[in-house]
Parts: sequence; C-alpha cells; structure tokens
Amino acid sequence: MCLFPLPALAAQQPMGKLAPLNFRGIYDFGYGALTFGKAGVEISQTPESYDMTSDITSTGIVNAFMKHVSHTTATGKGSDFHYATVNYEAHYETKGKKKYAHMIYKDGSVAEEKVLPPDDREKRPAVSKAVKDGSYDPLSLVLAMRQGLYDAMQQGKKSYVVSMYDGRRLYQLTFAVVGEKTYPINGTPAAVVQVDVSRRLLEGFTQSELADANVKKDPPLHIYFSHDERLVPLMFEAPLLIGSVHATLAHECAKGESCLFGLGG
Repeated sequence: MCLFPLPALAAQQPMGKLAPLNFRGIYDFGYGALTFGKAGVEISQTPESYDMTSDITSTGIVNAFMKHVSHTTATGKGSDFHYATVNYEAHYETKGKKKYAHMIYKDGSVAEEKVLPPDDREKRPAVSKAVKDGSYDPLSLVLAMRQGLYDAMQQGKKSYVVSMYDGRRLYQLTFAVVGEKTYPINGTPAAVVQVDVSRRLLEGFTQSELADANVKKDPPLHIYFSHDERLVPLMFEAPLLIGSVHATLAHECAKGESCLFGLGG
C-alpha cells in the first residue's frame, strides 16, 4: 500500500460557530466505478441530546461471497454538547454470522456492555476499564471527530486524538489536519477540509489481528469535511496500491425523507 502525495496546507479561513449536526444522507461505498455497498445515516443533535441511526448493506457482486448488513443506533443525553449518558446498540451480520453489541456510557465511563456471541478470552483478551473509559462508540465517533476538527482549527492545532471502542476492540485514532482545499466530490469540485486518520490497535485484539496489522501497515484514511459550519463528512477515501476505496455522500435526504433501508434490529 502506498500514500497519496499530500496537498499543500492551505491558509485557514475563518469559520463561524460549529452548528449542531442535523443530517440525513446516503453514502455509496466503491472502488473506482464499482459500487459494492451503501450506508444510510440519520443524525439529530441538540446541545442536550443526540440521536443517530445507521443502516449499512453490501450490494451487487459482493453479496455473492461476503454479504453484510448492519443496523446501529446511538443516543446521548447531557448539556452544552457534553453528553454524560450514551446508549449504543449494533446488530450486524456478515456471511450469515450474526453479532450484537450494546454499551451504555455514564459520565464518560463504560457502565454496562454486552456482546453476542461472547468472546473467547483465550483468543481475544478483554479491554481494561482504564483505557476504554473516555472512548467513543463507532457512531458517536462521528460527532467527536467533527468537534475535534473544529476545536483544532480554532486553536491552530495540526492534530488531535480520539479513542474508539466497539465492544470488543479499542483503537486510538490520530487525526492530522491537512487543511482546506477544493476536491471533487461525485465529480463536482467542493470546498473541503481534509483530515488524515491513522489508527493504533490498543487492546482487545487477537494475535492474528495484530500480526495482520503489522504486515499490512495501513496508509492514512482521508476524510473530506464540508468547509462550513456544518462540517459534514462528504467522503472517506483509503488509497490502495492501485486506486482507492471510498465512501461518498451520494444523496442528502430532504426533510421528511428517510435515508434508512428498514434493516431493523
């Protein structure tokens, strides 16, 4: 795998106050012209609460050998955009194998959690409480990385760190703020802020997962946020030896229009 050459860091332009994220959209997953999946996302955020739902499904030829579907929700309650209580629940199925994860955060700590099927502790070690406290679930991570980007831009910082816990594994994610640029989204030039994300595997990984990560050495994931007070993720892009895989916002749903696929729990 190789890295894309990074664009020159553009001079940062002033931004207004970060707006609550109220957004419904559909993302297409693809490699070149091939589309192999889609995700529907609905997010409603206020200073006191948020509600997030995501449906993901594989499509086309991928279903012949690795069909995947998932339905995930996250809700948070608090004040002034700090959410003391978070409830995360994920139902997902890959190649006919169903899995489930449920976590409840209270004051930044994981107070309750359950995964099905349960992990074999001889293969997958448990994540210690000390390191998973203060982490974010995979859906709430969207709000955390967006807020982290806004704070970094306001303070002139070039990077920030967020940890993510999925109920089985804990990752440390480092976000490098590349800067503002014009980039084609669905073939149309758009004003974006680019962030490159690298990950570190902390706890909860099997020996085979650790060995695989040591061999492959992931390149940074490029995320392109809209350059405005919404900071909506417009595109996720992972470079490969030839081409790249990407998740691109294909459609933003209008008020009253659902972006979910009815996958349910």
